[in-house]
Amino acid sequence: MIVEADTIFIPAGSKHPEASFEFLRFLTSQKANEMLCHGFRCISPKRERSEEFMRNHLNPNIRMFDSLVMGEKTCYAPKISMWYEVLDEIAVVFDKVWLHQATPYDALTEAQNRLQVRLDQEIETWNLVSPARHKEWDAFIEKSRKGDKVE
Repeated sequence: MIVEADTIFIPAGSKHPEASFEFLRFLTSQKANEMLCHGFRCISPKRERSEEFMRNHLNPNIRMFDSLVMGEKTCYAPKISMWYEVLDEIAVVFDKVWLHQATPYDALTEAQNRLQVRLDQEIETWNLVSPARHKEWDAFIEKSRKGDKVE
């Protein structure tokens, strides 16, 4: 199982970064997080959940979903630029196996071979642009720390 989540961040150049950080601290507290999750009828991303949260949750299957995300085989989606290509390949594998056009082993091997070519291309591209990107990011971080306007 792959788990992804919404992202909350402070935009570069925020007029009130201290207040923004305080709001993020509030959002990540147990109580606020459970209030937010209760409103969205979703599970909590926190490792610990209060019994009150579980008992009063509007989703009648919350305990089942909670046990799924806490399972040993649950992981986050890989942070790779070609993740959606991987998902597309998984769909192709599923279709081929479902329609008896290939065995699971053959369909997965074919997908892995295609994805390896793409991954090699991504790595080659990253190796070319990495020094420039790190320089840009370091400059961005330095400006942010100084409080300079970041564009």
